[in-house]
Amino acid sequence: MNVERFLIQVRENLPKHDGVTIWIDESAVRVGYGDSGSFEIRYPGGVCYNAATEKTDEFYKLVEEADKTFKTVKEYIDLMDKAPELSARDFNMPYKLLAEFNGVVLGGIEHPSSRSFEFTTWSFGNNALYHGHYFTDYEKAKEDFVVRSGLLQSAKLFNDKEMIQIYRCTEDTLNNGYELSDEQIEVLEGVQEKVKEAVSNFDEKLRAELDQECEEEMEIKMY
Repeated sequence: MNVERFLIQVRENLPKHDGVTIWIDESAVRVGYGDSGSFEIRYPGGVCYNAATEKTDEFYKLVEEADKTFKTVKEYIDLMDKAPELSARDFNMPYKLLAEFNGVVLGGIEHPSSRSFEFTTWSFGNNALYHGHYFTDYEKAKEDFVVRSGLLQSAKLFNDKEMIQIYRCTEDTLNNGYELSDEQIEVLEGVQEKVKEAVSNFDEKLRAELDQECEEEMEIKMY
């Protein structure tokens, strides 16, 4: 694997936060935060940091995001490098065939000029592709493929907005004095962790939703 190509993808896919800097230095993506905190992401080793690094909440959050990004980028670049060309009637784009099931294909294309990747799901029949759904987010493209191909019913998936509401409901339940058993508390806290892992840029999306609700309440009071 071309290590520089891999590191560029990791850098571009890492969530962006105020006060956090991301750059490529000496065959590694470095993440700097706070006054002096930093760690790096290397291929093929993943997230690396000094044992003496102070383990703050910010550190754990950033490392978790970096680990997830590392695994996602490694998955789609490995697939792209090994996958066959996607061929169909009247189709001449240099896509790779990443997956196919039940008349639906997942394809990927690399754009060397912009150092980016694009992923598309199509219906496939009579050697033709149609009804394409286009993504720059590989995880979103996989979700779309799973639903379109029937591998998983759409009713069993939640979008980001729905998951944030689930998080908020569990937060209210945990913090408002309801009588809960230890097992129930453990389950609800587990749900919250899963939501935070599943929703990219969770903190920013939650804050944006809360801000929007505050604005709407202010507008109502003004009338």
